[in-house]
Amino acid sequence: MKKKIIAVILMLVLFVGTFSVLAQSLEEQLQMQDRMIYTQFTTYYPRDNRYNTFFGEIATNLNSTIVDVFGQDKDIIFYVCPSHFGFNAMSFYRVIIFDSLLLDSLRHLAMARAYYGDLDNEYIDELAQSVGTISRKHQSRDFSGINFRDQNNPFGLPPVGQLTPQQSAKAQELFKGMLASWMCHEGSHCMLDHVKVRMQEVQNMQKKFHYQGNRKQFANSLNAYAYAKINQKLEKEADVMATRWLIESGYSIEGFILWLKFGEKLEKAMGVNNAYLRTHPKCSERIRYIKQAAKEYKK
Repeated sequence: MKKKIIAVILMLVLFVGTFSVLAQSLEEQLQMQDRMIYTQFTTYYPRDNRYNTFFGEIATNLNSTIVDVFGQDKDIIFYVCPSHFGFNAMSFYRVIIFDSLLLDSLRHLAMARAYYGDLDNEYIDELAQSVGTISRKHQSRDFSGINFRDQNNPFGLPPVGQLTPQQSAKAQELFKGMLASWMCHEGSHCMLDHVKVRMQEVQNMQKKFHYQGNRKQFANSLNAYAYAKINQKLEKEADVMATRWLIESGYSIEGFILWLKFGEKLEKAMGVNNAYLRTHPKCSERIRYIKQAAKEYKK
């Protein structure tokens, strides 16, 4: 696991458009990128199968409404593993990578919400600090401390108190809601072809700045645009469509709002310079427009 995966390099390859000349169309280029990324992850990061049942159940519900929401269906595959993403998931063209730390964090968050009744307590603050610390380590490819012999808590997250059967049932429903909202968000990126949109924007910038003659200006502009402005615009679009998709599939937005409220605590724990926070709207802003979208799409 300590071998350096080249997924980050692959993302840069995506944005500068230096795919093989054998790829004759943008569609083929993006499909090739997916194959490369999927191969890299399956080679260097072992699959985490602990959440297969949850993914299967939620995917069945989401697939039943996907055509109603998007007007089409696409073959999207996911891979779950402890990765350098930390508390995050990432969508490519038709491939979505979910990080194991993200899923374990959501599960602990769900249990804590069911146990304590709210998020304003010392445990949630401790959980946010712990997740932030582990996430930073993983982003620098330091995977020391993972113990998958402990299938329940391999990342050593703070344990929650003993839940009653009723609290356990509530925690499971909360976890499903949070996972469904994340699947809808990342799936919306795929369904809306957001990677293709970003590639096309980069190609337009290549022409604008005459890439061969002005590499520095192009690189600076690309960095500012592709990693900030266009990201936040597309993240909002994915949030709004995910909200509609959730509601159409029989879920409430409770889980969506819950992990975003936890995200507000992570914003403090991880700092404003975290890459995730630079490319996404603030969690408070996301909560605002998700609630508004839910009102508009409510059945």
